Amino acid sequence: MIKGLLNKRGDPIRLTFKPESRELWIATKEATDKLSFSQIRDIVSEPIHTNTDYHMMGFQTGTNVNSMLWVYFVPVQYVKSIKYSILGLASFPFLQNEH
Repeated sequence: MIKGLLNKRGDPIRLTFKPESRELWIATKEATDKLSFSQIRDIVSEPIHTNTDYHMMGFQTGTNVNSMLWVYFVPVQYVKSIKYSILGLASFPFLQNEH
């Protein structure tokens, strides 16, 4: 579970990883969105220019940019682990041929 994050409206959210059901839960006080890992086509991340210790991450659930779910203030040390947890080796193409 990762707390202290914000959604695009600035509301506090919590990311919870459910590896047993292969789901990512994005929760606010009002609701929880449950996404299957297979629904997430790609994950992009960009540093926040005012504080490079944090990134904004977009979880793409459809075929265009309008399908991005943005999460802000993700600690930089979590970015690779989040991508690997959801996308597996596909998120690190340079590692796929190292077996």
